[in-house]
Amino acid sequence: MKKIITLLIIINILFLLNHCTKNPFSNDDNNKIKKEKIKGKVILSDGVTPDNIFVWLEEFNLSTYTDSNGEFSLTLPLPETQANGNSYNGKFGVFYYSGNYKMDSITIELAEGKLVPDQFNIDNNGKIRHSKILYPYLNYEAQVLDPIIIGSDSITLIIDVNINIYDDINNIFSFRKYGHEKDRPYTRTGMIFEPVDKENYEPILIKSEEGYLFDDHLKKDTSMKWKFEITLIADDFYETDYLIYPYLVIDQPEVSEKLLDALGKEKMEFGIDYLDYPIKKEPKIVKIEKMF
Repeated sequence: MKKIITLLIIINILFLLNHCTKNPFSNDDNNKIKKEKIKGKVILSDGVTPDNIFVWLEEFNLSTYTDSNGEFSLTLPLPETQANGNSYNGKFGVFYYSGNYKMDSITIELAEGKLVPDQFNIDNNGKIRHSKILYPYLNYEAQVLDPIIIGSDSITLIIDVNINIYDDINNIFSFRKYGHEKDRPYTRTGMIFEPVDKENYEPILIKSEEGYLFDDHLKKDTSMKWKFEITLIADDFYETDYLIYPYLVIDQPEVSEKLLDALGKEKMEFGIDYLDYPIKKEPKIVKIEKMF
């Protein structure tokens, strides 16, 4: 009889071990606090693919980039982890930024670190009710002969960049001025040669001593041509296809320093990090060939 009882106890223990993967004295699913998400979509008015738009939630300093459909998601931290243990209360801006489009934003409201229900801009599931449409300041495209043939030493190349301006721009601060001639102000900037095959080749950045610009103020509904004179050295390049575009950063006074810090100001400098700057480029694809 004792053996039978012992056997039944062992069977019951094995049954419990095989079927109980959770603590029977607690319910983890009920105890978990679900993190809230903010979801939205960006559309570019000129029909350009709306990827790589920088989205930033102030105060929280949360940021992300849109995907190829213009969609994004931000996950709010738990209330007890916000603001050094004090959950956020009030209205906060969600900002949409691209280098050559007008920045825009919406306002959301939180109470005790959670989204307030029944808001104008965002529904109770955290979805922003309306897609945000961004409008361009300008677009640009380099005019280059294809292929570019570099001799045994070097070549001097003239590259024109056609710029279409859709709204007034008071300053493009990447155009670093050298002279003060009233009739012909000039600036230092550069051209970027980014390999199509990014895995096997390195980008080349070439400073331009003089990128001539005939007016500081770019006027709405106009176009202009920006002329570059650059020297290409054969040893600097591989024989492959490159995306070619100029270094350009527009001064948008309404953009806060905090947003730029969150973005990373190094991305706005003439360097490798600029390749990650969220500006909508229209690069020209050109093959580099060498002739010796």
